[in-house]
Amino acid sequence: MRPEGFEEPLLRGHVAELAVAVVIGAASTAVVDRFAESWGPRWSTWWAAVVHSLVVLPTEALLERRTYGEEPGPPRGSP
Repeated sequence: MRPEGFEEPLLRGHVAELAVAVVIGAASTAVVDRFAESWGPRWSTWWAAVVHSLVVLPTEALLERRTYGEEPGPPRGSP
């Protein structure tokens, strides 16, 4: 059972958007790999920054929008 307001992206016909997201993801991975090679032994700092910007920041923004009712789903702090 899906939450109210949730739709499967492929069912909505956004295959082109999915393809663009895959291409952007592949390109950004190549760029990050190139920078990680140049950082040498400090690569873990670079990866931590990348993970933070790609995962933590968007998740925080989503939870903030849910708090104010702009996105479907449970608000921040709900059980």
